[in-house]
Amino acid sequence: MRVFGAKNKMRAATLLLCGAGVALPALAQQQSTPPPPPDGQMQGPPPGGPHRGGPGGPEHRAEMLQHRLGLSADQTAQVKGILADGRAKMEAARASSNGTPPDHKQMRALMEEENGKIRAVLTDDQRKKYDEMEAHRREEMREHRENGPGGAPASGEAPPPPPPPSTPQR
Repeated sequence: MRVFGAKNKMRAATLLLCGAGVALPALAQQQSTPPPPPDGQMQGPPPGGPHRGGPGGPEHRAEMLQHRLGLSADQTAQVKGILADGRAKMEAARASSNGTPPDHKQMRALMEEENGKIRAVLTDDQRKKYDEMEAHRREEMREHRENGPGGAPASGEAPPPPPPPSTPQR
């Protein structure tokens, strides 16, 4: 059996460190990816918002609908076009508001128009699932508006008191 010299030990250590430098970022990315939500459950808006590009943009939403509703390739292409058009209209409405909050009635009308166009592309079964998803999303939004981001206390109970202020120990 041959004993490694100092030079060979340094080479082996360098190779080991380089391998770890390549593997660790990939492992960290793999672990930080959240699991997909269960079917039919939306978990809040994706980062970037549903109409602002990024992970929550029209492409992502169309893929989510394709997965949850079982859309065909043709339906998915149509939905992507509808969502891209809806995004453009929403952005135009935001831009025309000159820094003030956009008109809620106008934004709601744009969303209803988009939903109507999507529903027209779906089969009866898909439409039923889509309507259930939208009703669930609207209910979550209503609860969020009424109760804030933390939600309502369970069964009418008062929220728990805040923790007592900590005093420094000597």
